[in-house]
Amino acid sequence: MAKIGVFSCAMFTTAEKGATKPFNPLLGETYEYVTEEIEFIAEQVSHHPPVSAAFCRGKKSEWSYWTN
Repeated sequence: MAKIGVFSCAMFTTAEKGATKPFNPLLGETYEYVTEEIEFIAEQVSHHPPVSAAFCRGKKSEWSYWTN
């Protein structure tokens, strides 16, 4: 019974997240996404106006991309 209650509550939390405004990172906050194929790192460098710096690199192939 407890598992059914947790499952039904979890459905409402995902529906609530979709209705709110998108994620707005704070100054200095980083995001890292690393897999076997790529490595992506981003950092919030300015809050007003919102500016991010990002770097992406392919691990298996020789390519890279960066922006700020």
